[in-house]
Amino acid sequence: MPQLAENAGIKWPVPPEPVRKVGRLGKAKARKRRKDPTEGLQVANPNAAAIDIGCSEHWVCVPAGRAAQSVQAFGCCTAELNRMADLLVECRVDTPW
Repeated sequence: MPQLAENAGIKWPVPPEPVRKVGRLGKAKARKRRKDPTEGLQVANPNAAAIDIGCSEHWVCVPAGRAAQSVQAFGCCTAELNRMADLLVECRVDTPW
């Protein structure tokens, strides 16, 4: 096989730039913020908490500003349930709905 000199004048094809995948919205479109669906609704009970009861843990959401974390997880043992009750009393929650 004959050897080619470096300056033989042969121009090899330049490989194409790798194709970057762009999300379904594309580069130009900015992600729109969704409007809050609860905006404008009246608060029915300001001293209520949301409690999601599960078989291995319970999740509690108290009104904003009443605890360092509005949403917290608790276990199902007696000590965890007592800790949850203490949180609800501390946050002045008088009804779970």
